Amino acid sequence: MKQSKLAFFENIISTGDFDKLNAFIDPRTWISLSHEEKIRMGEAFALQANRIKDDENLSLETILKYAKLFLELSCETELIDCVETAIIFYKKIQIESMDKEIQHEVCSGLGLCYVFLFKCFYKSEHLDAVSHFYTKATTLKPEDATIWYYWGSILFLAARVLENEDYLRAAIEKLAVIRNEGIGNAEALYVGALALSGFIEENPDQFTIAEKIVQRALEKTPTDPVLLFAYAEICYYRGMYFEEESSFVQGLEKVERGLKLDKNLGGLWHIRGRLQHCLAERRDDRALTIEALSSFKAAAASSVADLGYFWFEWGLACYCLVRGPQDLLYVREAKEKFEHAIESHEEVIMPEWLYFYAETLDSLAILEEKFEYHQEAAQALEVAIAIYPEYIQAFTSLGSTYQHIAGWTSDPAYYEKALLCYQEAAKLDPEDYFNYSEWGHTLINYAAFLEDDGENIEPHVLTKIDALRLEAEQQLLTSYSLGGAMQATYHLACLYSMKGNISDAVSYFQKAVDMGYLPAMDQVEKDPWLENLSKTQYFQNLKKSYSPSPPKR
Repeated sequence: MKQSKLAFFENIISTGDFDKLNAFIDPRTWISLSHEEKIRMGEAFALQANRIKDDENLSLETILKYAKLFLELSCETELIDCVETAIIFYKKIQIESMDKEIQHEVCSGLGLCYVFLFKCFYKSEHLDAVSHFYTKATTLKPEDATIWYYWGSILFLAARVLENEDYLRAAIEKLAVIRNEGIGNAEALYVGALALSGFIEENPDQFTIAEKIVQRALEKTPTDPVLLFAYAEICYYRGMYFEEESSFVQGLEKVERGLKLDKNLGGLWHIRGRLQHCLAERRDDRALTIEALSSFKAAAASSVADLGYFWFEWGLACYCLVRGPQDLLYVREAKEKFEHAIESHEEVIMPEWLYFYAETLDSLAILEEKFEYHQEAAQALEVAIAIYPEYIQAFTSLGSTYQHIAGWTSDPAYYEKALLCYQEAAKLDPEDYFNYSEWGHTLINYAAFLEDDGENIEPHVLTKIDALRLEAEQQLLTSYSLGGAMQATYHLACLYSMKGNISDAVSYFQKAVDMGYLPAMDQVEKDPWLENLSKTQYFQNLKKSYSPSPPKR
């Protein structure tokens, strides 16, 4: 039966018999075809269209039918060729000379074409085209609720994907027009946009407004899983804003109710993973983070998997499970998810994604002892900084990565590049204690590298070593005075041990012990920087009583 239908469609292609076109577009016809067969039809129609698209003698009716056909094909097959062909045919129509009905049809059709392209490439130029054509369409027919719905939906998606507050405000404005008209999930999108607005614009009143709206909606339709999803989103953003566990717990309760109604709603699984991850981070609950990974995996079977930020959040949950070499599998999984996120946004890369991707690569380089990962991490961070030149954490991380590369290559130029990164970060934020800690650590390493020549060190090199250690002390003490990165105390203990200042070495080593920032004692004993300290009675007594605790995160 399917084969006869395919033959029927192919006959339409070859003859251009548009009297039979409606049979092709009929949704009941599509149901009987596989996805592969739909794609075959789309490709075949695109080939036919290419033969006639430049024909100036096509009638208006034929052009419109081709345009609508390819718009329908693009929705069914997700073929870029189809939507681009639809645009070609729509743009053949000089709408200024047409009546308002045709003008509206063409503008709404073109708007939907660019909605599709934005979802594929996330280019702002496609979003600008959406706004251009939908502005015309709503001017011609302001009562067309479908246009307002598509417009508000795509602006809300753009606000999430591109992290753009202007798009979010515009989405709220458009969705407000039709949120009470029962169009799609307009009301759920509206309250979700309000909640996100409350979080990024630091306006907690938006949470209250959104919650009241969704509560009233649930009184009318208590079994609507999409509304329960929206309620969970409100709880998520409120919890993020106030850093309160109760909101995450409330959100999870809404999710569980929603999943009982519809276990196939990908958004519910996604928000479940986000809520579980946030709650797990606050409770330091590893088991709950692993549950979050299961939720993300369930969401991946839905259209949520088309969104880059979904993969980023999944990767972040994986990365947060990494506590040591035993978690190599989670590091690899985080790398895979971050790569998926970045690849899905080839046209619009988020600096934060590159930053965490680089952090994961650096971890892999250490765990698998593969220098190439440090090189890839440096490249990712360089791109992140090129996109966002004021990304302080990226400068600090790049400095640390350059330090690793210097150690692998024995090239002092990378130490110098690392120091420049820390200097830049300090200009951007003079009170970032972690940057000063990393800066000091790199200076110690640089000095140790220059000292490796043993007794044959030239006087000017000895002078540089002393200067590097003096600067390391200054940077580490600055870090400590600013609230103290935990690492600074251990690094200071190492520095003073190397300089033979045992009193200060003991003092800062004990601070590191008190803060829970010590590796296993057998690793501490092997640290060559602590050789002088390890010979003291203090250290011998500590070894007998020391019970390591996990570092405070």
